[in-house]
Formats: sequence, C-alpha cells, structure tokens
Amino acid sequence: MSPEIARAIVGHNGVRPLIEICQSGDSISQSAAAGTLKNLSAVPEVRQALAEEGIVRVMISLLDRGIVLSWVPNFQGVRGGVPAELHVEQRQPAARRGVRGRAA
Repeated sequence: MSPEIARAIVGHNGVRPLIEICQSGDSISQSAAAGTLKNLSAVPEVRQALAEEGIVRVMISLLDRGIVLSWVPNFQGVRGGVPAELHVEQRQPAARRGVRGRAA
C-alpha cells in the first residue's frame, strides 16, 4: 500500500470502520480488515493514528478469539509507545498459556 493511499484512508476516517469489522464481523471479514490495518501500519506516519484508535487491543482480541493473523503491526516510533503487555509479538499461543482446546 502506498503511503498516499494509507494517509487518504486515515484522513477520511477509514480506520474506525476497519476496527469495527474486526470487532463484530465474521472471521473472514475480520481477517480481511486486520490485513488492511496491517498494510496501513507499514506506513510510519499513520501508526500513531492507528494506536490512538485502539488497534493493538483489537488485534489481541482477535488472537484471543482464534482469528489467525500472519503479521505483527509495527508500532516502533509511536509517541508514548505501546505498553509491553500489549505487544502482539509477545503473546504466547493459547496452548502455551495453559488454555486447552475444545473437545470435538
């Protein structure tokens, strides 16, 4: 995604609808919206806006619900930083956190 397109999406309030899809859509829509947010996060100048919209907590929620994400947003350089407990890359798989899978 080009920086111009990323800035246009953020500038036209496109982040909030993507986050809402991540919170309430079906798993396919959630994965697609999360992928778009990932692409936005690749543009350094829009990371702060994503963080302010609450993207980190949303991504953790998706992971906790079993939505597979094949990426980690990069929030280095975000003003104020992201608390260590919210860094997605530090999350352990559910099995390693002592969560057991459901019996079929």
